[in-house]
Amino acid sequence: MATKVTKKAGSTNKEKKVVKKIAVTNFEIIRIHVFDNGNISFDATINGMTFYNVSLVWTDKLNDNEGGYFISEPSRKVGDKYYKYFYLNLNDEGLDKIIDAVVEASNE
Repeated sequence: MATKVTKKAGSTNKEKKVVKKIAVTNFEIIRIHVFDNGNISFDATINGMTFYNVSLVWTDKLNDNEGGYFISEPSRKVGDKYYKYFYLNLNDEGLDKIIDAVVEASNE
């Protein structure tokens, strides 16, 4: 579990909020589109819920300056800020399973 420290407006006391990461019990990749820059967009059903337009984005600075993919949820721009439509708060094992499956399917 991850611990997130939050502060209420007008309060000097910090509260700890426990954020539980969800385990991936089953998933299915529905659609994949590979872009010219190497990024991948996909739709997937994860634990019975369908998520659309999720992206795998390549970065050279993921873990200790090693390259790798990370999952990015779709967002919209309002003013100067971007707001995500949803968050996939999955455990590391589940994220790795999904990333590996999407990369493998995109190479076929």
